[in-house]
Amino acid sequence: MLRAHVMLAPRAAPGAALLPRGPRPSPRRRRADLVPRGADGGERRGARYGLADLVALSVASTVGSGVFSLAGRVASQEAGPAVVLSLGIGAMGCLLSATAYAELASRVVAAGSVYAYAQATGLGRSAMAVAALCLIVEYSWSCAAVSVDWSGKLLRADFGLPFLQVLDPAVLLVLFCTGLLINGTKASRLFTNVSTVAKVGLILFLIATALMAFDAKNLQPFIPEEYGISGILRGAIDSFFGFLGFDAVCALALDTKDARRVVPNALFLGLFVSGGLTCLAGFALVSAVPASRLDPAAGFVSAFEILGNDFAAAVVTVGELLVLPVVAFGCLLPLGRLLCCLAEDGFLPAPLARRDASDEPLLATLLGGAATAICAGLVPFEDLNDICSAAVLSCFILASVSAVVSRQEGALQEQLRGLLAVFVPCTFFCLLLLSPRWTTDTALAPMLVRQLGGGVGGRRRRSDQSA
Repeated sequence: MLRAHVMLAPRAAPGAALLPRGPRPSPRRRRADLVPRGADGGERRGARYGLADLVALSVASTVGSGVFSLAGRVASQEAGPAVVLSLGIGAMGCLLSATAYAELASRVVAAGSVYAYAQATGLGRSAMAVAALCLIVEYSWSCAAVSVDWSGKLLRADFGLPFLQVLDPAVLLVLFCTGLLINGTKASRLFTNVSTVAKVGLILFLIATALMAFDAKNLQPFIPEEYGISGILRGAIDSFFGFLGFDAVCALALDTKDARRVVPNALFLGLFVSGGLTCLAGFALVSAVPASRLDPAAGFVSAFEILGNDFAAAVVTVGELLVLPVVAFGCLLPLGRLLCCLAEDGFLPAPLARRDASDEPLLATLLGGAATAICAGLVPFEDLNDICSAAVLSCFILASVSAVVSRQEGALQEQLRGLLAVFVPCTFFCLLLLSPRWTTDTALAPMLVRQLGGGVGGRRRRSDQSA
């Protein structure tokens, strides 16, 4: 009996469409379909992720830049003490997008996230291809962008490690994450859970230390005249991208126990934790030091240096280097499963659909890790960031479109499918072509050629740009 890569939750006996585990090429998978509301959902035999694991992954993939980078930049340049409002609006924007993911995740148990949702709602192969491309860019290039950012911080810290003069730290980080994924689910879960606990502990330390220096005068005026409401909204747009990554849990639905209930809960719980920590960190930062005195590139480090707390500043510097790798890992984790899914559907070569004895897509994971390492080693941070933004926004639009189509029935649903199946690819290409990095002399092909000859000095310049 064929084992389907996408498993829906029918009323039939759970796990009826499963084969025994073992090394094998996966056959073309069964088509994803929507499960009627209220239908019983079966539990996949061998599912390894629970609610706590998915919440940890969501927090690991989301919390990071909002606390360590965005809070200081938005406070000092766009919103002042009202950075709390900017961060809150940005989190709310992601929460609204998460509702579409949660609705679809409760009706489709799949490994392809919005790719499977586009298939289940019948949007056609063009929308599925756009979804696949956007997800590959989101997972791979987001991991590369975080790795480049981490590399820049490591080089600026200047620990005197001689091998950093020869090897690119960004590439090493991607290879490290790939090695963890190859090692199996148990190692991946342990690394994610431990790193997430350490990250939350570090953020709580920053918040508590900053609040000890609370001064109400630093919050006045709460909305500076030079920024106004428009500054708060500009800060909210920047903050929105600090909460991206929550959708990674949808790609693990097929490996999750009681996925139709657990995945939506994990989406919301992860965003509530991430949003709450980030907003509280932003408030603690501007209450301790006047927003105008903060360094946009290093908010908490500069704040603690102004307060004369060198110990806390050192903890932030070292702690950030220790917890950022889990963000890169969380971005890379779903990529192998997505590539395997695409191979089973005929979008990629069939050998990528092979799984090992532990039911892990080994070859697809290796290919995804190698491609991401190349991106991390060659592509500047700004190019990674801009193209990732276009891909993520396209995924959000596609999830919303799929949710709208899934609510309709009969002739109206068919009319919407035809209209929106054209709308999605057009939106993606508009977002891509309007990206400022795509329309300037730093277009992808010339930029790659330049980076190939950049050497170690080029890597240092590229890492410095990520500050």
